[in-house]
Amino acid sequence: MLIVSLVVLKNKKRQELINELSKHEDLRFVMGPFTLIFGLVLVNIHNIWGEGYKTVITIVSWIVLIKGVLVVWLDEKNYRKLMDKISKPNLLTAIGVINLILGLYFTYIGFFI
Repeated sequence: MLIVSLVVLKNKKRQELINELSKHEDLRFVMGPFTLIFGLVLVNIHNIWGEGYKTVITIVSWIVLIKGVLVVWLDEKNYRKLMDKISKPNLLTAIGVINLILGLYFTYIGFFI
């Protein structure tokens, strides 16, 4: 999470690559079920609501699950509309910054707590 967000924030061509990859139906067909299964596993293993980092992990797990459901469930037209809204450069930068902050937080928790 940390390394990927640094690469995407530093290199604008990576953001363009993400936009291009989201247009491929074949990749969506493979990554959708994978993301859904990964989200289900994360929520099943770590669905702890409370205080601190455990809640942050739970929220990220639910976001992964919701993303997987949307990728699998939405038809091509609605998926394209969603990707067009998400693929704005400013929004991609904001998502990259959020991922960077979460990556730094998880790295700190993993190594120092």
